[in-house]
This record gives sequence, C-alpha cells and structure tokens, in this order.
Amino acid sequence: LPLRRAWLAAARRPYSPPDTAPRDPEAEEDAAMAAFEEASGIKFRHFGLLRQAFTHPSVYHAVVAPGLGTGWHPSARVPLGHGAVAGGVDPRLHNQRLEWLGDALLNLAACDFALHYFPESHEEPVTLLRTALVNNAVLIGAAVRCGMHRCVRHKDALFEEEGSRTRGKMLADAFEAFLGALYLDRQPLGLGLAAVKAFTAATLFEEETDATVDERRWMDPKARLQHCLNEFSALTGARLSKTFELLEEFGPAHERMYVVGCYINGALVASARGLSITDAQMGAALRALESLHLAPEEPEEPEEGEV
Repeated sequence: LPLRRAWLAAARRPYSPPDTAPRDPEAEEDAAMAAFEEASGIKFRHFGLLRQAFTHPSVYHAVVAPGLGTGWHPSARVPLGHGAVAGGVDPRLHNQRLEWLGDALLNLAACDFALHYFPESHEEPVTLLRTALVNNAVLIGAAVRCGMHRCVRHKDALFEEEGSRTRGKMLADAFEAFLGALYLDRQPLGLGLAAVKAFTAATLFEEETDATVDERRWMDPKARLQHCLNEFSALTGARLSKTFELLEEFGPAHERMYVVGCYINGALVASARGLSITDAQMGAALRALESLHLAPEEPEEPEEGEV
C-alpha cells in the first residue's frame, strides 16, 4: 500500500547530525564519552549525536570570534549551519533540541511501562506513576548512576557544585538529550523507539518503580499529606484539614524567596522556603510529613556504576 511504503520510507530516513567529526581518542571529552559507550554497551553509529547530547549551551557562551563579537557562537569544530539565527548559535550544536525530543520519548516510554505495570487500573494511577518516574530528581539519579555527569560538556562553574540546581538541571537535560540522540541514531535501522524503551527500562523504570509505589512517591508531598490526613480521618472520625499561608517573601525580583507555612486545623506544623510559592508549599508539606513521622526514609545517594 502507498501509505505503508510512506511510513517505511520515513522510518528509514537517516538524521544528519551537524557535528560529523569522528571520535578523537586524544580529546579528553571524547574519551569520557567513549568510556560511557563502553560501560553502557551502546556504540553510537554517529558519534556527533552523542557529543551533541552532552553539550550544554554554555559551551558556546561569550566566545569572541572575529567579526562576530561577544555572544552565542559555535566552536571552531563545527561551522555555523543554515539553522542559525543571525548573531547566535546554530541550535543543532547543543543539546536543547535533543532534550526536547528526548522529553517526548521519555514520556512515551513511561506511559508504556506504567500501562503494563498497572494492567487493570484506570488512567489516574497510571498517570501518577508516569509522572513520578520522569521527574527531575529521578533523572538526576539515573544520570549519575550511568556516569553521564563525567561526559557533560559545559562552561558553567555551578555544574561542579554538588547538589546545585544548575547541576541537577543540566544532568536531567543531558539524560533526556541522550534519549533523543539514541533514538535518532537507531531509527534508520527501525530500532529507535525500541532502544529508548530498553534503556529507560534498565536505568529508570525497573530501578525506581517498586519503591515509588511502595513508598507512595508517585504522590507529591502535598498530595501525600492530604492522603494521610484523609486516611487518619477515615480511621478515627476526626476531621483534619490542611492549609498553606505565605509567611514572608524577600530578595530581589529576579531571585525572590518565599516562606510558606503548613497548617493543620489552624495549627502551624511546618514551614519552608522556595523560589516560588509552589516550591515553598511542597517543602512545607514534606516537612509536615516528617514532623508527623509520615514521610518515607530518604533514599541513599545514587552510586556511580555501569548501566
């Protein structure tokens, strides 16, 4: 059928990475990525895709080039392509486009996994599990276990600070970008989605799902607190309700800090601060769970290891 031929042709259409430079065994960055390939057992057909997946936009920040001045410009390794914006960097050279693709692939793989994990459930628990499996904290842990943190190319000093928000965001982005690169590298063989599903199952879902379900991590702290209060009310007949109140805000407009209190039946139980009111509410709910001895034990820090 013409439609079948069109689908097959589209599936086998190769993606042309903008970075076509081969592996350079003398380059420290390429050596780290080659070691990652060796540990994971995933050999990229187009090494430029792997290099792009681990390249943060900060690599191209404030590079002075003749005739271009200071701004966002690509390195000398790859020329500015036709996709570039005037005075800026070709978006195909760093990992943000691959991260966008990888985010969609991760959600699809998580939906597929959750649907099979809860074969008889309606969509609400499946949705909650999927959301819990793809949050940034989980992705950061998986990236560290896989050794991706040794491969990220960047020029941001905050990445070197353990526990910094910048480091976490860059690791989560790199994990999703890697999924996008893996898909594009394997798709001409018809194995793009299968490769993504296999990798996410091995590094994310099989590692996290049982603990996520057993410890109710599929609920965010506010939802978990409400669930515990509802269960207590059902068992005892005592009506418990939670509310949140903004206690304080301070700092400049671009780095505003908010302090929120969590109240149960009008009594302040805990407070927390965050860069948004929502973040502060989540923190206050988590501290309320801890003060009521309802929070699960903190998981151990992920260890580096082979995929």
